Amino acid sequence: MNSSIILSIINHGDSEKITALLNSLEKMEDTNRLQLILTDNLNHELSEFDASAWNSLQIIRNPKPLGFAQNHN
Repeated sequence: MNSSIILSIINHGDSEKITALLNSLEKMEDTNRLQLILTDNLNHELSEFDASAWNSLQIIRNPKPLGFAQNHN
């Protein structure tokens, strides 16, 4: 993917806020410009979230909570 914007979102128990953010970003999704990486740091908070409608969204589900650096690297 050749993206202009890469956005990494880490979930620390804010699923309602993340859903609102993703709903807003979905309106701007362009697979040539945007890549979204959503990390479920609690490994269950977003288990129901379906990314199949997205072209630019990748979900990472941590088996255990990680710190800031580990979530972004």
